[in-house]
Amino acid sequence: MTFREWITQPYTWIASVFVGAPSTAKNAGSSLLSFLERPLILAAVVGCLGGFAGGLVSRIPLPSISLPSFPIKPSPSPIPATGLRVLMLVDSAKPLPADQQLVLTSGDVRAYLNATCPVGADGHTPEWRLWDSTVNAANEAPLWQAALSRANGKPLPWIIVSNPAKGGGYEGPLPANAAALLSLLKQYGG
Repeated sequence: MTFREWITQPYTWIASVFVGAPSTAKNAGSSLLSFLERPLILAAVVGCLGGFAGGLVSRIPLPSISLPSFPIKPSPSPIPATGLRVLMLVDSAKPLPADQQLVLTSGDVRAYLNATCPVGADGHTPEWRLWDSTVNAANEAPLWQAALSRANGKPLPWIIVSNPAKGGGYEGPLPANAAALLSLLKQYGG
C-alpha cells in the first residue's frame, strides 16, 4: 500500500458510506486528497490545527515559581576616589570614525564633564582626562597614573568612568557617538 493509498483510505471509507460505490468512493478520496494538497488549503488546515493545539496547551495550568531576588552589587570603582572621574585614552596615530571624533570634541560632553567632575588638587582642573596612548603621566596624581596603567594594553579608544557613590564605574570601548557617551556619563555622574 502506498502512502497516497494509506492517507486516502479514511476518506475512501467515508465516501463509500455516503456514495455507496467503492470505485466512486476511491475517486472521492483521491479528489479530497488532491484538494487538501493545494498549498493554500494545506496552510489553512495546518494553521487551524496549530491554533487548536495552542488553545489546548494554553489552558494547562502552570505552577507559579518565585525566584529569589539577589541584590545587584555595584561594580568596584576603577578609580578609587569620590566623585565622577573619567579617563579617555586614544591613539592619535589611528584615525577614528567621524562619530567618535565628534565624541572627543563635543562641546556638550566637555561641558557636562567640566560641570560634573570635581576640581582637582590644583583648584581649577576638572577631574577628567583625554589622553593619547603615548602620554607620560609621571607628573599626574597617583590615581591618574593607576587609571592609565589599567587602560594600557586595551583596544583603543578606551574609556574609564568612575564614581563610587553612583554604583562603581565602567571600563570599556569608547561609545560610538556623543549621545551614547553622555548617557554613559550621566549613568554614573547623575
